[in-house]
Order: sequence, then structure tokens, then C-alpha cells
Amino acid sequence: MAGIAGVGAGVTYMRYQDLPREPLLARKDVSLAVEIRMLPGMAANSVPTGGRMGSGPRDAAVLEIVARGVGQSEGRLVVAGRIALRQAVSPRLLEVQFATQGSVNFMLPLAAVPGEADTAWTGGQTAANDRDHQIRYRVRFGGAG
Repeated sequence: MAGIAGVGAGVTYMRYQDLPREPLLARKDVSLAVEIRMLPGMAANSVPTGGRMGSGPRDAAVLEIVARGVGQSEGRLVVAGRIALRQAVSPRLLEVQFATQGSVNFMLPLAAVPGEADTAWTGGQTAANDRDHQIRYRVRFGGAG
């Protein structure tokens, strides 16, 4: 019986290894700095709690909210965050999670392999599933966030 279980585990592992994976970026020190912008008057407990970017659980990168990154700009509540970029994919789907209202999704039209031209802040982009939230972002090299 143990032999059958071992064979089953081996076949499952081989199938897992054969699943398509996104190519990795050559540089290991690439991150995305983000600013999530919410409508004026949103409660402080409505700020993002985190998020993820990736095509599946094994490829997901975690969005870290910057502890002192909450402020105001142009009448909107702004929360800063950063996320490591590991895969060479385009476009990228970023899911931002909120404690009180679920999540919002942003489709980021970032180049599969970001370059120096991607280090400037983008203009504001509206969430795909919620018109009240916007995002802007820029690529950072060297671990700066």
C-alpha cells in the first residue's frame, strides 16, 4: 500500500513540475512602489490591509503596506505600499485587500521586463472593479521602496 502511495505522490510531483510557470526576471532587486488613492471621507479603518500580485499561490508576491505611508493628496486618502517583482509577465493583476470592503483589482500595464523608463510615477489609474479607488506606481531597482 505504501508503494502505491509513493508512486501516486511521485506522479503528482512530476505533474506539478510540468505546470507552466512565468519566466523569472533576471534582476532580483526589482520592486513596485504603489500609492492607493481612495475617495475623500473614507474612514481610516477602510485603508488597505495588504494584497497580492501573481497568477497563482506559488507565484504570488505580497503587497506590503508601508507603516507610515498614509497621507492625503488632492483631497484623497493615500496609502503607500510596495511589492517585489519576480516574474516577467504583462499585464500584471494586483489585488488590494481591505478589512471592511473586500478587495479591488488593478490591471497594471507594466512591461514584462521593466526598465529605467518605468521608474517614473504613472498617472492615476482606476480600479477594474471599483471606480472609487485609484493607483499610481513606479518601478524601483536596488531594493529602494
